[in-house]
Amino acid sequence: MRGLPLTGELQRHGDDGLRLLLRQLLHASIVRQGSGVDSLVNATQISERLDELQLPAGDYAVHSTASLVLRGILDEAGDLDIVCRRAAWERALELVKHGAAKLMQGDVDQVVEVGDDVELFDGWLGVDGNVLIDEAELVAGVPCVTLAAVVKFKEQQGRPKDREHLARILLATEGLIEER
Repeated sequence: MRGLPLTGELQRHGDDGLRLLLRQLLHASIVRQGSGVDSLVNATQISERLDELQLPAGDYAVHSTASLVLRGILDEAGDLDIVCRRAAWERALELVKHGAAKLMQGDVDQVVEVGDDVELFDGWLGVDGNVLIDEAELVAGVPCVTLAAVVKFKEQQGRPKDREHLARILLATEGLIEER
């Protein structure tokens, strides 16, 4: 099966074994749903939050789990991660200046936290934010980083939730996406 390159654990299985493993991961995800996250956002809420933020078009892209929600791969995300540049980053800093957000230094990038459900990044963990934004695609009218970029990020993170999300991506795409 040629499709999304996934973690070694998933690659070791044939088509039938892979589908069984994916179903097991998804079942485990459903059983754990609701634990660890106080509030979840759906596609409508993501769009509403973006409207509230008033980020300038062309200078931001939604990343990570929220982009999977907008694509219909997941129902909800724990938060909204947004890669910003130029005018969108200036808008993020305005929110900090007016006390509506706080500026944090992440491991690699600066992060503006707006409430407990939005994080605005001035890059993306060492990946050039300009490239992510330039290559973004409109999903439900919202600029989102490419699915390949989300897959790469989730493979690198390798957390249990990322493996579950990779399984959902694979099921949703059914091998339609070729290797990056």
